[in-house]
Amino acid sequence: MASGHGSLNLSERVDWSEFPGYAQQLLAEIGGRQVSQDDGPDIRLWEVEVRGERLRLVYDDYPQMVSLDAGSDAADFLLRSLVTDLTVVRGKGTG
Repeated sequence: MASGHGSLNLSERVDWSEFPGYAQQLLAEIGGRQVSQDDGPDIRLWEVEVRGERLRLVYDDYPQMVSLDAGSDAADFLLRSLVTDLTVVRGKGTG
């Protein structure tokens, strides 16, 4: 990202209306919770907390994508850990 922090691209198949369900399922898988949300016509931005770190869970419609974005060095480290966790969980056919 322009901030120099990491971003994890999660899906290009989720649309605007599917995002809340997708986001809730993802947060359940990674032990996170929604802190706040800001929805617009072309973007949905949820601030979430996972393992004590704040991240942004974002749906953008151009290009259509859901991403998990870090805003600090500690959140960057968490994203790297989540890549492994999500690969294992989704590899078991749960996502």
